[in-house]
Amino acid sequence: MLSDTNNPVSANINFEILFYEGLQPMWIFDSGTRKFLEVNQAAITMYGYSREEFLLMSLPDIWPVEDLGDQKFKPGESNQNYTIESEHIYKNRKRVEVEIMIFPFYFKGKAARLAFVKDISERKKREAHLVFLNKASEDLALSFEVTTALKNVSALIVPKFTNWFTVNLLEGEQLKLLYVSNENPDYIAWAIDHRIKNPVTISDTGVQGHILRTGESSLVPYVTDEMLDELVTDKELLRVIKPMNLRSSISVPMIVKNKIIGTVSFISTIDEKIYDELDLVFAKDFAIRIGLVLENARIHQQSMTEIEERKKAENKKDEFIGVASHELKTPLTTLSATLQMLDRIYKNDPESRKIPELLRSGNKSVAKLNQLVSQLLDVSKVEVGQLKLHKSTVNLSDIISDSCHFIELISEHDIQIKGEQNLEVLCDSQRIEQVVLNFLNNAIKYSPDSKTIEICVEKINGFVKVSVTDFGIGIDPEKLKHIFDRYYRVDYSGIQYSGLGLGLYISAEIIRLHKGSIGVDSEPGKGSMFWFKLPIV
Repeated sequence: MLSDTNNPVSANINFEILFYEGLQPMWIFDSGTRKFLEVNQAAITMYGYSREEFLLMSLPDIWPVEDLGDQKFKPGESNQNYTIESEHIYKNRKRVEVEIMIFPFYFKGKAARLAFVKDISERKKREAHLVFLNKASEDLALSFEVTTALKNVSALIVPKFTNWFTVNLLEGEQLKLLYVSNENPDYIAWAIDHRIKNPVTISDTGVQGHILRTGESSLVPYVTDEMLDELVTDKELLRVIKPMNLRSSISVPMIVKNKIIGTVSFISTIDEKIYDELDLVFAKDFAIRIGLVLENARIHQQSMTEIEERKKAENKKDEFIGVASHELKTPLTTLSATLQMLDRIYKNDPESRKIPELLRSGNKSVAKLNQLVSQLLDVSKVEVGQLKLHKSTVNLSDIISDSCHFIELISEHDIQIKGEQNLEVLCDSQRIEQVVLNFLNNAIKYSPDSKTIEICVEKINGFVKVSVTDFGIGIDPEKLKHIFDRYYRVDYSGIQYSGLGLGLYISAEIIRLHKGSIGVDSEPGKGSMFWFKLPIV
């Protein structure tokens, strides 16, 4: 028997089955000496040691002594349970992040501890990637100056994620080295000089050329000296790069609007830092963000050349950038704080009643981010004429009902629907629902003291008119003519409401593509009526 406690024999037998045949890695160790007393097959497989080797070892052999010293682990006190996250060392010297649950236990009459072990390295890697991406997105979003933005993000990931970070931009047929980062300044100087002397083009047979032609990423988990000997025919180049200790690499295309504009490469020079598929997914996502900042920088530079003729428009764009940064950062900050709090609470009390509340708060922040990102993507499509419609014949009442149902889930307003109930129109139902939702959200936002909203559907001269009326603060006449302009946000009595100022602009474009019309009637202090008309089938 594993334990000689007073538990029934059947319970001990059941535990032996759980211990020896279970898939959860487990071991038992002496509370005083920390020597291993027993181990199951799952742990043997996980750590790579045989049972005989395990039983000759103690905790410090797999758990760094300095790490053990930092924990609240008190081997002499066997009446406490602990859950600890730490790094363990496998037989192959690989360091892996694990979660250990330690319980008091008696083994053959001796005070011991029973440990359940879970490999959490994948989860930790995903969490680290998410932190990188969130911080990188924030840094990139706040800068149109490419060099500064890339310097900020490289400081974030070098050397934590990579030792070499390279961004290449395609100019015509040639791949220009836009940015390179390494902790060793001499390596950076060498890389710049090497690219000048050895330019890369889209027709090259190497990795970069292949990526530019096909859009396929390259993941080389293990770079060996034998591999370098085979691939690098230039002996002098081989002599230079071998001491750099290249060990693992990822190269991915940088794509903007379905077009390859360059490549991003990550190279590890640390034996323990071996890239895998999770790292490849991260690298692709990271490259998307870099591509977006490059595209944003290009657009910004183009607009600056027209600044004299479009000074007013550019001022609004600058204002929009500040608003967008604030609007995106607010839910990101809230979400980050919520996740940190949720992580702490879950570790200490997985059954805490605060967890559902934190999850709701997190979901609310995610919904806000999705809304903002969708608006940014839509306005980008409008700018380049790529906002496409997918029309079908639908009952307009179904669209309105779906929109009202969604609003009623998140608002206390009473929405009253009046007029025609069975009018069919040829339209893109999702886009029209987007317009209706935008009208409803505006009605809620600008009528804080009135809880009634009316939707009216009426047939007028071959068109169907949909109007959304609130009884809120209304809009000044001078501001009505700008209400559907890009980036325009109404302020009332000095109050600036949240939002990017894109919703009505996108709505107007959607209705225009449907060959309809859109407008607003409003009177300060009495409310507003936003409406649109669509041709009837």
